[in-house]
Amino acid sequence: MSWRRCLGGDVVSARPVDAARWLIAVAKDAGRPLTNFQVQKLLYYAHGEYLSKYGEPLFADGFQAWDHGPVCPPVYRAFSDFGSDPIVNVPADRERMASKIDPAELAALERAWADYGDWSISELWDDVHRPESPWEGVYVAGKDNTTISDQSIREYFTDLQSPRLRRSMNRLRKRRDERGDLPGETIIGDAGLAKEIEAWRELRAAGTHGLLG
Repeated sequence: MSWRRCLGGDVVSARPVDAARWLIAVAKDAGRPLTNFQVQKLLYYAHGEYLSKYGEPLFADGFQAWDHGPVCPPVYRAFSDFGSDPIVNVPADRERMASKIDPAELAALERAWADYGDWSISELWDDVHRPESPWEGVYVAGKDNTTISDQSIREYFTDLQSPRLRRSMNRLRKRRDERGDLPGETIIGDAGLAKEIEAWRELRAAGTHGLLG
């Protein structure tokens, strides 16, 4: 179990807006400003990583299943004025924000940034909307207050393939669906992944060499 801040003997989880500001500061330093959508998804990955490692949530606020994927409402409200535009001109010093986050929590955020910080909006969208995702399991169109349980997120991230492999598989699935090369069946688990890999090899043999570009 990680070391967590305590208040009156109670465990206090990270404040999601502080974590979001840290991500915004890191992205700014890297010259890759983030949108609200991207911040939400990076926080979701950090939350899942933390749950799978420690069995407790990174953010007590949790995530809800909205149209655009998992959303942490306090973070959405904090930066909603930016709409779909990059979040800029927000006071956020990475060192100052890091001082508000305990080391294990910060490590989860750093991992999320390292693994997904260069993913495009469309790549993040495809990944959090995967058929087997926790979001998919509870999403109801037009209803934005459905909670995605931490238990389902923990189970999902515990068995999740590497970001690099998922990125390739998501591209394969998208290309397959666009081309209509294979039936639009749901691919789940190790057996499904093996079928995806075999399908990928067949497509490469047929000439789709740019798939992983």
